[in-house]
This record gives sequence, structure tokens and C-alpha cells, in this order.
Amino acid sequence: MDLGGGFSGAFPRGVRFRGCSQGGHRAEKAKGGYMGSQSGLANRNSPEEVQVAVAALQHDGAPLVTRSRVRLGDLEVWCERGHQRRFFEELKSHPIYRFDMFVSVTVVDWMDSAEERFEVVYHLLSLSTNARLRVRVWAPEGDAVVDSVSDLWPGADFMEREAWDMYGVVFRGHPNLRRILMYDEFKGYPLRKDYPVQGKQPRIPLRAPEVRNTAIDMKRPELVAISPRRRGTESANR
Repeated sequence: MDLGGGFSGAFPRGVRFRGCSQGGHRAEKAKGGYMGSQSGLANRNSPEEVQVAVAALQHDGAPLVTRSRVRLGDLEVWCERGHQRRFFEELKSHPIYRFDMFVSVTVVDWMDSAEERFEVVYHLLSLSTNARLRVRVWAPEGDAVVDSVSDLWPGADFMEREAWDMYGVVFRGHPNLRRILMYDEFKGYPLRKDYPVQGKQPRIPLRAPEVRNTAIDMKRPELVAISPRRRGTESANR
């Protein structure tokens, strides 16, 4: 099955995505499948079905997915960094996959315990098939750069900024990659495992220093106001 743009994929016989159109016919699992509404958990593709479909993606005859597994009830795949951009384009736009909701992106700092130091982890959701997907992309410490997907999913904008702010992984093509949790003068990336626990940051002047203490200008009425007449009545009753 040709997906266009040099990408291709093929499902093994008998396996189809539920709720998706393919060749003018609604796709489903040939044996034991059913035709139903595209909404609701009952129509959700199993992680194994998603695994078969996504793993079939290729570019110039080479698989885009280097590894896949089902973990914690969802499918997770590893994608080559060089093909990351086109991989995400296909996942969102092609009618077979339609991962149209960007859930989150974060970074894992493996330090010296993995093949590369950083791993960028994306979580995607298809609102039409209820399929979930976790995509992992390795980023070496000396070249911690991946492509931004904020133009595909606008919700990724501030999440990519937070990932860069905390871990220092650059999202190439991001329109406004700057600090979002730390202030601009902050040195380093606080969630990296080699960030000093007792590290000190440079002191900076207040951006809008107060000229005088304005607390003295605060005035408020008494919490309880008792009239003189009522106060005299209370004394007589005693």
C-alpha cells in the first residue's frame, strides 16, 4: 500500500484499522471484527493492531519504526531522528492513522545508562479510533536537536518550550523557543541529572522595583462596627 511521498505500508492479511477508510471501503478486522460507530471505547483498536499498522510505515524501502512494543496497555515505537518529521506528518494526516490529538511531549535523561543520553517521548491520540501511541526519538548529548511539531499540533508549542527549558533539547523550527518556567537569565537546565543540587544562579535586578512600600496605603473598614447606642444597651443588660 503506497502512502505517497516515498512512504509505504502494508497490513498483514486479515488485519485492518477499525473506523478508517481504505480503498473506498470501511476498514475493519476481517475475522472477529465489527462495523460500528467511530466514537467510544468499544471501537478502539487494540495496541497490537496499531502496532501492525504503524510498523508498516516505510521510507524508500527502509522501515521508519526501528523497534516497537506494547507496554502499560499502549503501543510505543522508536523512530529514527532523521525521519521524525515526515513520520509525524503521516501519523496525523493519513486516513489510516489519524493521530489528530497531541497529548504531551517530555524528555528522559538516561545519563550513562542508554545508547544516547536523551530520549524525546511523544504521546499521541486518535480521536476517531481511540488509538494511543507513544513515540520515542533518541537525541545525542552533543547534538540534542529534534524537529518541532508545533505547526502540526499547535498544542505542542508550550510543551516543547517546557522540554527545552528543563532539559536543553532544541526543537528545530519552533517559532518561539524561549524559557517558559525559568527566567531568561537562568543558567543550565534544572531537570538534567548532572544539574548541581545546590547550584546557585546569578542575581539579577528586579524587573519592576518598587519605589516605596505601598502596604501603608492599604485601608480597610473595621471588621465589626458597634454603634454607641447598642453598646450602652448591652452594658445595661449585664
